[in-house]
Amino acid sequence: MGDQGKLAALLAKLEEGPDQCDQRDAGTILDLAQKLWALNETNPLPRPQWESFLRLTRHPRYLTALADHERRLAWSTLVFAVIEGIGFNLGDLLQQRTEEMPDRVLFQDLKESGSGSWTYAQIFQRVRTIAAVFLQEGVAEAP
Repeated sequence: MGDQGKLAALLAKLEEGPDQCDQRDAGTILDLAQKLWALNETNPLPRPQWESFLRLTRHPRYLTALADHERRLAWSTLVFAVIEGIGFNLGDLLQQRTEEMPDRVLFQDLKESGSGSWTYAQIFQRVRTIAAVFLQEGVAEAP
């Protein structure tokens, strides 16, 4: 099994539950991801695998499983490189979170006159609707 397969297997294990990741697995995930990212120009991994890496390694249990501050710093450096390299943006993050927890409250209005709440799914749908209007209408040039 090559490095890509090893990383995929470890990420699948991590997806089973963050408590499935021990210090050795966390370090191996980081090492494999760094190695594969360094090779990304000549042998790129598919974007979904990098998105999976971003989604699964952002959890506190993974981060605390990394051996020390230096390893967590190496993780953050890699994450920022991946985010920039694959063009991962706020819309992608919102979509990931919506898929994970669509009914969880994202925003809550706590005004005295009443309250309302909006779930990830509601906000995601609203963002998509607004984006569609912008795409349909086009972008106006600034005066």
